[in-house]
Amino acid sequence: MAVFKKLAAGKNKGKDKVPILPDPEPVKQLDGRIGLDSYRDFFTLKNYWKTITRKPKESGGFLLSR
Repeated sequence: MAVFKKLAAGKNKGKDKVPILPDPEPVKQLDGRIGLDSYRDFFTLKNYWKTITRKPKESGGFLLSR
């Protein structure tokens, strides 16, 4: 059994179609009250907060040791 099928030579003669691409999604806009410049900054801050909530005792110790 062949993994890749060969295309028939006469099927697509002269019909080189360009695939239609979907419209790009708009860039997410942040609320001005947050105080961050871009959505990427918000995403990074959200991920940092996830790591703090995984180990609250250790992160609290680091926070109070400074």
